[in-house]
Amino acid sequence: MKNYPIDELVSGMIIAEEIVLFDGLVVIKAGIELDETIIEVLKKQNLDLIVIQEPIDHNKTYSDEEIQQMKLNIEEHKKILFQDCLEDEYMSELYKAVCDLRLLESMDG
Repeated sequence: MKNYPIDELVSGMIIAEEIVLFDGLVVIKAGIELDETIIEVLKKQNLDLIVIQEPIDHNKTYSDEEIQQMKLNIEEHKKILFQDCLEDEYMSELYKAVCDLRLLESMDG
């Protein structure tokens, strides 16, 4: 995933994270492919950066250090997301599943 300024968006890019306005309204869901119409809508919302999914390079290999760094980043995100509910058995299992998924996503790009 990479942040792109709104002016650098081009058709065919894939939104990596849903775009939520200040009032909580979801404008675009993750996984949507950009086209000129969507790009114009985003520009009208006065957004600065959009998180775009980077193309997956299936031939890339990761060093042990890169994998460790990804794991640390995931741990930080997990603590923020689940800070109030880790004591609950079911939420703790959900937390673990999210961590595993985030690691796989990080390795894919």
